[in-house]
Amino acid sequence: MNLEIESSMSAAPTSSTFAAPLQGTWIMFQKWRHLLFASWPLAPDEMRRHVPANFELDTFDGKAWLSLVPMHMEDLHFRFFPPIPGTSDFPEINVRTYVRVPGRNGKPDGRGVYFFSIDASCWLGSLVARWFFHTPYQYAHMRLTERGTYHHMVAHRNASRLAPAADLVATYGPTNEPSVPPDGTLAAFLVNRDTAFAVSHGVLYWGPIKHAPWKLADAEAEFEVNTLAAAAGITLPDVKPQLHYSRGTNTELCFVEPFRA
Repeated sequence: MNLEIESSMSAAPTSSTFAAPLQGTWIMFQKWRHLLFASWPLAPDEMRRHVPANFELDTFDGKAWLSLVPMHMEDLHFRFFPPIPGTSDFPEINVRTYVRVPGRNGKPDGRGVYFFSIDASCWLGSLVARWFFHTPYQYAHMRLTERGTYHHMVAHRNASRLAPAADLVATYGPTNEPSVPPDGTLAAFLVNRDTAFAVSHGVLYWGPIKHAPWKLADAEAEFEVNTLAAAAGITLPDVKPQLHYSRGTNTELCFVEPFRA
């Protein structure tokens, strides 16, 4: 699949506890803009096969959820440093599910997201994120363009030793005005997350995420091509996804730390 490039997309250890409470000093600033949350329900037993055993699946309405989240990253920079030209603004897509981690005394200490893949059109940013935050970033050819109130994402990831090839061609946009989703709704479940979890070389990592409350609108989307979930080994159910749109939020990422056994 030839796509125009407009801008520069193991075994886990035994059970563990957090090295520290879910708090910390932020070290990286990011603006997340024009996000789509396209979310499909999966049977927990099906999702369980794809998530390391250290994580408890976080379910809603008895289902595990897989979300595809295209967005545009802006003004990315480390604390006390200005953005590096050519590496601070780019499209990105993440494929994720929702988990808890058993904490002290067997009680869940954190509700967060577990990433199957994160594709970005900045190769340097992808490299730094993999090394510094232990997240599964990969470089991909991507383009995100505006079509009135809608956005059109085109992405292609070449196959590598890290992941198989994958493609996305999608158009999405809001259908009403955004608002803060009420507690207890699926929308709130999907976005009210204060932690990112990752596994790298058999080690579990966690990092707090700080941002203002999300405002979400209902959305509609058309997927012409979507092989991102399949590339992660996951078969999406033959149902329409739940769709939510956000204009964005400013985000602060904190130090990433390994769990202590």
